[in-house]
Amino acid sequence: MKRNNHRRNTILLTAVFLIVSIAVYMLQILIFKDPKNTGFYLLQDLAFVPVQVILVSLFINELLNIRENRVKEKKINVMISTFFIEAGTGLIRILSKGNENLQELRGHMAERRSDNRPDTALEQKLKKYQVKITCTAEILTEASAYVRANKPLILGMLENQHILEHDSFTDMLWAVFHMSDELGCRDDLECLPETDMKHLSEDFSRAYRLLILEWLDYMRYLRAEYPYLHSLALRNDPFSEHMDVRVLQ
Repeated sequence: MKRNNHRRNTILLTAVFLIVSIAVYMLQILIFKDPKNTGFYLLQDLAFVPVQVILVSLFINELLNIRENRVKEKKINVMISTFFIEAGTGLIRILSKGNENLQELRGHMAERRSDNRPDTALEQKLKKYQVKITCTAEILTEASAYVRANKPLILGMLENQHILEHDSFTDMLWAVFHMSDELGCRDDLECLPETDMKHLSEDFSRAYRLLILEWLDYMRYLRAEYPYLHSLALRNDPFSEHMDVRVLQ
């Protein structure tokens, strides 16, 4: 119904403008008695119409799209920042407890902090980094309670259309949500068979790897756009062995 009303209004508005335009041209002919020049300028105006269409469609619309994409990107990054502040950073700490190669990962992260190395270089290293989480009953219990507490946040983000346009972050959210779902389907996390622990370890490893890559992307954005937030995020580094958010020097 709304679409029909919109179409009707568009047709009516177009007709009104055409009638007004014709009336102005007729008035010009009546007043100046010069239909030849009126026809000449009419054709000249019509000749310029394609140029106007090009200017509007290619340039002005492109500028508007760029501005719209920047606004959208900013909204997405605000939500990503919210995720890591509220849930992501804590979840990385929990999963790191089962990371068999944690010291190697800490070494990579220490290089990043010490020489301000571009995160793209670190990402290349992490593509070869073997993420292997070995789950224990303690880690499963802690992770289960943590993701259960943050499940509304994760679900809310998965329902957000802007976030769904960010493919890599959406993949990470689905991996974390799947991990949460797997944990929620088990009544007793203390006495799981070895095969089930191996299966959960694979789910944890998948989520952990994606969390690391998204955290790096998040830190790159903060460093470029919000240095003061980047400073706090560095002091709250989930990979640091001795985390201290206080400014000591």
